Amino acid sequence: MTLQDKVDLLEAKAGEVLFERSNEIKCIINALLSRKHIVLLGPPGVAKSMLTRTMVNLIDGIEDGEYFEWALTKFTEPSEVVGPHSITQMTQDRYIRTTRRKLPEAKICFLDETFCGSSALLNVLLPILNERIFYNNDEPTK
Repeated sequence: MTLQDKVDLLEAKAGEVLFERSNEIKCIINALLSRKHIVLLGPPGVAKSMLTRTMVNLIDGIEDGEYFEWALTKFTEPSEVVGPHSITQMTQDRYIRTTRRKLPEAKICFLDETFCGSSALLNVLLPILNERIFYNNDEPTK
């Protein structure tokens, strides 16, 4: 099966579940293929989250831990998104986060209500979103 066939099949399957969302489906597929971000803006209740989750569920080959999803609020701590600090590393004067199953290790991420995040969280997300680099103890990780 060619890549075009896979894309067409994904688009058709998504269209069976999500009615009148062909433009959004195409945008998400385009973002996935080009490895770029996509921002879905709209009023509450127009199925932005459902669209994203449905597309991720239809994609073959996403393994456990490669998808990260989190709803952001003004109370969301950066450790909830990028991982907590390792206590054992702190005893050695190292400020390292444990990123297992968190955003820095995900291949696909869905951040719901991104603009509701606190300034501390948004500052942590800035290099991740813009440069696709996560700084863990000042060590840049792609």
